[in-house]
Amino acid sequence: MPYLRVRRRWEGSPPYVETKTFFFATDEAEAYARATNESRGSVGWIEEQYPTTTVSPTTRAVLKALCRVSNGALYLRTGRDQFVMDVEKTVVAVAELQNDWPRETALLDSGAFLKLLDHVDYPLIEFMDDAVIVHSPVGNVVFKNIDASYLLSVIPPRIPSHDHAAVEWYVSADELSRLLKAVKKLRCSEVIADVRPADGESHIELRAQSASQQTEVSMAWSVPIAAADQPFQRADRFSARDITRLPSGGYHVRLANWKYGVWMNDALPIVFYIRCIEA
Repeated sequence: MPYLRVRRRWEGSPPYVETKTFFFATDEAEAYARATNESRGSVGWIEEQYPTTTVSPTTRAVLKALCRVSNGALYLRTGRDQFVMDVEKTVVAVAELQNDWPRETALLDSGAFLKLLDHVDYPLIEFMDDAVIVHSPVGNVVFKNIDASYLLSVIPPRIPSHDHAAVEWYVSADELSRLLKAVKKLRCSEVIADVRPADGESHIELRAQSASQQTEVSMAWSVPIAAADQPFQRADRFSARDITRLPSGGYHVRLANWKYGVWMNDALPIVFYIRCIEA
């Protein structure tokens, strides 16, 4: 459960600072703060409140996926909806956290932050004005916030659409794993999604080619074409590097007359928009 830390300072006459820190459940803290203001009076009484949140294993996995896309930087908005972009502007990741993120956070190098979260079960994170503090049984670690303007390169100007796809199919976790292993082994530069209509179905081939185009690995699917849909034929090429940024799991893949493909993870609340390589 999230908590709210309350520090109390009295700057009236004579000045007085109460250094004790109180932890309460959020609603109790707010009630306590109101009662304190009423008893002490509002003039000269300053109250500092710092929200906290816990991080579940699912949220931890989402944060790691966002970090991989944004090249180590981590920018999180207030609320549940989060989205980042890589510096080459070829991948946009959109995620929904399980709980509201209490305060804007901008970490230039989030590796140490995420590594610490891996070693604590449901770690408690406190949000100060200029830093976040991870509380753990072995001690507390402070990570300084930077000016979010430094991370503008990883903040997408808008979120792409993935409605009204021309074709959609499912790539299982095992199939994706085999594809990524082939990409690494063959040192592939591209992954191609080739869609061709035939006999009322869309025949889809996903293949990875080596740089020399002499060796490739491929897998195929067939999905029915709905009566109301128009047959769709297209070969989209993606950078192999962008595909390798996908976290493990199965994916629902959507294509249309877009300049990107949509990869929706079936285990995590995160969607990847991967830009197609222009011919």
